[in-house]
Amino acid sequence: MTLPPDPTLDEKTFCAVHPEVETGLRCAQCRRYMCSKCAVLTEVGYKCRQCIYNQQSAFFKATERDHLLAAAVAVGLGLVGGLIVPRTFVIGALFLGPAMGALIGWAMLRVGQNRRGRHFPLIAAAAIAITALVTNLALIEAILGSFSVISRIANGGELVGVVLQAALPLVIYVVASVLVASRRLR
Repeated sequence: MTLPPDPTLDEKTFCAVHPEVETGLRCAQCRRYMCSKCAVLTEVGYKCRQCIYNQQSAFFKATERDHLLAAAVAVGLGLVGGLIVPRTFVIGALFLGPAMGALIGWAMLRVGQNRRGRHFPLIAAAAIAITALVTNLALIEAILGSFSVISRIANGGELVGVVLQAALPLVIYVVASVLVASRRLR
């Protein structure tokens, strides 16, 4: 006795997101068809991007209030860091920049009772960069002013020295603290 042919074997299947792409791959969780562009390899097999996003969303429990409080804390600490750290020259910025980023990240999590938010790293980066610019407006104005007089300066080495001495600690502070705070908040 022979079995009748399985009609599903001849049926073509297409990706749920890209209906023009033929595929036989299914999500290990929701069982929807997906193409290689939509597939994400996990420990339990391939999953679609929507299932991955839903799974990651379970980790982010911060409310709007948590986001507002975290932004306020980041701005407050960013103002303190923006006033102090860039004035400690390059060595101070190298050591205090990461410490300030860690402090900002820690305080943002503590104010939200350790609830994480998807946008916390972006909030920290924006707060650090904006407060560093605001607290150092005179420094930035002096640097930009020296660029406007560049045609009058015969020796370009003077300009480079002024810019490096004034701007380098600020840049180091912003980059180091943003990297550390973002890493802590992920």
